[in-house]
Amino acid sequence: MQKPKRKINNLLFGRYKHFKGNSKSTSVRSLDRLNLCLDDVRDVFEPYLAIFLAADRHWNPAQVGIAAASIRR
Repeated sequence: MQKPKRKINNLLFGRYKHFKGNSKSTSVRSLDRLNLCLDDVRDVFEPYLAIFLAADRHWNPAQVGIAAASIRR
């Protein structure tokens, strides 16, 4: 039985014994999985960024909206 951290690394980085793909397809799959994980982080980060920019940096709502839109894909 693999340790949980090793299982996550294998899932993220495509290290499977039974997988016989080329390195490019492995890299693309790994990046897809990483992007999926980072999408959740972005959804959590965006409201805090908006509050920080409006309260601490005194940005107006239009500037905050532009900054938030630039984070999105």
